[in-house]
Amino acid sequence: FHEKQDAINYEHKLELVMEQIEKCAVPTIAALNGFVTGGGVSIAASCAIRIATDDVKIGVPIARTLGNCLSISGLKRLVALVGESRARYILLTGQLMDASAAHQAGLISEILADKKAVEARAIELAQMIIGFAPLTIKASMEGLLRLRNSNDLPEDDDLIEMCYCSNDFGEGVSAFFEKRKPNWRGN
Repeated sequence: FHEKQDAINYEHKLELVMEQIEKCAVPTIAALNGFVTGGGVSIAASCAIRIATDDVKIGVPIARTLGNCLSISGLKRLVALVGESRARYILLTGQLMDASAAHQAGLISEILADKKAVEARAIELAQMIIGFAPLTIKASMEGLLRLRNSNDLPEDDDLIEMCYCSNDFGEGVSAFFEKRKPNWRGN
């Protein structure tokens, strides 16, 4: 990120990817295991269904790691899943949720024993959905998306620039790769 526009372009490109996942002609199923953080949460949140192993850890720890931010569209997607209060807690504490908390929050729909069980269940769900009325599935997915997006999003380029173009973001990225705690300065 050398120019302000680099940060804006990056977030806009990410949003195009998330929109493509959301608008996929068939329901997408996120089979989650291990650590699902930051961008991984955004990708999972874009999927129609999310299932996970019982040892999954999910969160958006960017306030303590990279020092970047979610775009307004990313925030809206997270709030639509878990509500504003829980989204605020997830973002401001930077804590990772276990499977039970993620299920309670609405981030995941099912918890299974292990990766193999999650993958098998994802295939089972996909095969089940294939047998349903395709126009009903399409209308349901599109209707839910339209409902969530029925309000115009406020501008967020200034927020993206503030975070991505900051010295703190550079420090956060360096600290992340050097596996150390960032030294935040608020600039």
